[in-house]
Amino acid sequence: SYRAYIAGWRFRFVGEIVNELEVPADFKPFKSQKHRWTKGYAQVTAKSLGFFMRNKELSIGVKIEALFHLTGSVQYTVALAGVTMIPVFAYFRLVNGLIIVLSLYPAVIWLSIATFTVFAKPGHSLGARLKRLLFVPPSLALALGMSVQETLCIFEGLVSADATFIRTAKEGAVKGKLDEDK
Repeated sequence: SYRAYIAGWRFRFVGEIVNELEVPADFKPFKSQKHRWTKGYAQVTAKSLGFFMRNKELSIGVKIEALFHLTGSVQYTVALAGVTMIPVFAYFRLVNGLIIVLSLYPAVIWLSIATFTVFAKPGHSLGARLKRLLFVPPSLALALGMSVQETLCIFEGLVSADATFIRTAKEGAVKGKLDEDK
């Protein structure tokens, strides 16, 4: 989509069009898919971000949108740094309110966004929305747990030219059949 935008194409959101989502069958394919997505974002960021920031024809709004979209995966690195610094600060007795807030800031942001997303989605009763809140803490724990792999993927994407596409097994896929579907 970035190459299309650079080539002059413009996009429009059409809410009536629905695309069914296929999710990975279990955790291993989920990790593989996240690896591919995060590495891909890092590769596109390395290749395209400079173009967007230097292009005088693009508005500041487009530049800010590109910056936030292309660097979104960095949240995992920030979260990893924040969480791993808490024991270091405690060891050196540097723990005070400001340091704790800064260390937990990524988790608080994730929690805020996740909670907002639960309540912002239209068409559900308050009871259904409150029930979905139960998924926020495990989602946050999963995101923090994945932050090590995601951080490695970012660095791999920034320094590696390898763009090999690895398919992710999805629910309902026949084992061994995916390679025949090329």
